[in-house]
Amino acid sequence: MFTGQFAVLTVIVAGLVGSGLVVPVGTPPLAAACIGLSFGAIAGLMPAVVRDGRFPGTLSSRRARPAMLVATLIV
Repeated sequence: MFTGQFAVLTVIVAGLVGSGLVVPVGTPPLAAACIGLSFGAIAGLMPAVVRDGRFPGTLSSRRARPAMLVATLIV
């Protein structure tokens, strides 16, 4: 579950969300870091959830790539 893809996606999304909250909005850096890490963790887990067949609405691995990208962008 904790793969290189998970780590990279988590760090990238956490950095984007955290900096997006600090610079234009003026959120305190500690709060922005916590919010960014939570968004990053959700985005990192999204590919595994989309590919998992146990949840309703998930897709097969062949068609999961577009849905995974859209879900990651929404998060």
